[in-house]
Amino acid sequence: MSSHDWMLAVVAVLPGIAISVAVFYLDRYEHEPWYALAGCFVLGGVATVPAVAVESWAFPLVRTLAPGLGRSLLLAFGAIALNEEIWKAVAVLLGAWYWRWFNEPLDGMVYAILTAMGFA
Repeated sequence: MSSHDWMLAVVAVLPGIAISVAVFYLDRYEHEPWYALAGCFVLGGVATVPAVAVESWAFPLVRTLAPGLGRSLLLAFGAIALNEEIWKAVAVLLGAWYWRWFNEPLDGMVYAILTAMGFA
């Protein structure tokens, strides 16, 4: 990897980490352990793998089945948005949902945000 590639990788990951740190400090009631939050961040990153697999399968299918504006809407809301949100929810439900630190309603937001930042 060249130095330019490293810089791009840092610039790509830095906003997600910054938002994650902000969420950690804004959770005033009961701080979640940093390793649980890091686990959600990683789960979000792992969730990109099946999401990309589904999108690579769905894009050619939608392009052949739907014409014009219908194609764009189906790609945007079906193949991309719905797919990605489902995989982020799966990451939270199969991961953080069962952790002993998931013990108050606000934790759902905290863990979902960290998962989304890892996905991003």
